Amino acid sequence: MENEVGVNNEQSMSNIRVQRNWSAIEEETLLTILEEMVVAGNKGENGTFKTGTHEEVCKRMKNKIPGIAINVKQIVNKMKRWAMKLNDVVDMMNTSGFGWDDTKMCVVCDSSQVLSQYLEKHPKVGNHVNKEFERLQGIFGKDRANDPSKPDPSKADLVDEIKKLGLTGDEEIDLVIKFSHNQQYEKFFWEFEGSQIMTFVRKIMRMT
Repeated sequence: MENEVGVNNEQSMSNIRVQRNWSAIEEETLLTILEEMVVAGNKGENGTFKTGTHEEVCKRMKNKIPGIAINVKQIVNKMKRWAMKLNDVVDMMNTSGFGWDDTKMCVVCDSSQVLSQYLEKHPKVGNHVNKEFERLQGIFGKDRANDPSKPDPSKADLVDEIKKLGLTGDEEIDLVIKFSHNQQYEKFFWEFEGSQIMTFVRKIMRMT
């Protein structure tokens, strides 16, 4: 009986340890390590990380921050929350009143009223306006290499994709110039589908 209680207590403590508060230094370290994992090819073609990556990330976290109390489950949960935030940003970018700041590389909103209305309709979504997400895009952005329903930006001709939008000649040129000035626009371009693409294009076309 004592052994059973001991096991149950240990399991309870394990569940408690999964939930942790991350410091700014810990988050920065984790982002850096994940970027290293992407560069090293540990991100699979379907957008998920390969087997063993989370364990390696945990090991590197402990090496870079001696004495840190952390486990693989906590890292996985943190990564899931970041990936969800990135999805929220993409949804915001497709909503009227929101846009993208070229300089700060973040989502911006036309007014506090627009933001409040959006958060009322999406109560589970955090306020991601004016927060940088370029690094999350690089880490968690979906790789379309094996998705035949969507173009692969590493292979598809961007100009040909733009010509399919039905824009005027001048609009096509303006859009290509905007993409050349801001690669983040092109990243988001490949994220959207169907009517979302034109909504996004029209939005950035209005930006000066």
